[in-house]
Amino acid sequence: MTNTSKIQSYCSNDGAILGCSYWNPSIFPLNSHRYLIAVRESTRQNCGDMIGTLITLARLFFKPAISNVVIGSFNPSELIIKSKKQVIVLVHQQLPDSFDYNPNAYHRGHEDPRWITDGNRLYLLTSSERHSRPRLFLTRVILLQHQIDNNMDGDLIKFDETIELWTLFDAPYAQKNWMHIPVSVNDKPKKHPHWLLFVYQISPALQLVWVDPETGSTVLYDSSLHTIPSMDNMRGSSMFISETNNTYLGLVHTSQPHPASRGGLVLNIYHSYLIRLTREPISNTTSWKWTITHKTPPLAMPIARNERAHRIQFVTTITPHDSEFWISMGDMDCDSHILRIPKQSLLNLLH
Repeated sequence: MTNTSKIQSYCSNDGAILGCSYWNPSIFPLNSHRYLIAVRESTRQNCGDMIGTLITLARLFFKPAISNVVIGSFNPSELIIKSKKQVIVLVHQQLPDSFDYNPNAYHRGHEDPRWITDGNRLYLLTSSERHSRPRLFLTRVILLQHQIDNNMDGDLIKFDETIELWTLFDAPYAQKNWMHIPVSVNDKPKKHPHWLLFVYQISPALQLVWVDPETGSTVLYDSSLHTIPSMDNMRGSSMFISETNNTYLGLVHTSQPHPASRGGLVLNIYHSYLIRLTREPISNTTSWKWTITHKTPPLAMPIARNERAHRIQFVTTITPHDSEFWISMGDMDCDSHILRIPKQSLLNLLH
């Protein structure tokens, strides 16, 4: 556990060149007046346009791309006040480094945090890319209930052991964005009530895996083709949330190249989709058949009125809140945002 005063910052100041950028936030409700937020802090950025590109090059000249995961909290009522465009986040802690790395390497540190709730257990899933090969890490998180109940400003959690997850070797490429499915303990293997179920891969076939959170071992659970068309090249984004006992909602994305100039410059553009994952019992067995049965059209999520959505938007969390979904996302490799969308408006787009 890291106290606020002991947070190791690689940001020299808040300046554009020597500062840090914060993106890909993930939120988790502690109670009605406090949410946890985990966010990637990085010395590099990709905010777009010419100025952003120059800042990126300047940062890489001064230092390597170092990433951390910092933990904070915010009052969700601030999101309800329409006049507020920004929410104050109190930074409390930092996820400690849990692996050996080359201090002179281009990339190092934890990236892209996402909260996982499984029964009464809380985890933090992070990644780290080394030589273009993603590595995934799972950290057990313990809530400090006394601190939370008394609305204290100190540490709200403590970190247990971090373990690396094993990837499947028969996949076309190593998957980075695993999506947790919150099944009940009764639906887990009887000898392994604490195993976690993930969608490991969406395309070309849907693959589900069990993960042992104590060892990081991965066991293929199910692999099947889709029942709806146009799932090619889709990758994971958020964790799934329960919709009913047998259906789950999550956000996925595609990354497609698009020409950006007549001179042949090509840039990737992200498109996000809400999908419904459905399970049906298989006759005369205790197993389930898992399929993706519905998806929305591509969702454009502009961060301000009268503005177009930016080229890269990566959704990390979808959280039900009263009649709304709160969607946390990174905008470009630059900023963090939480969008409020009426539930029914989004669900009506599923087909």
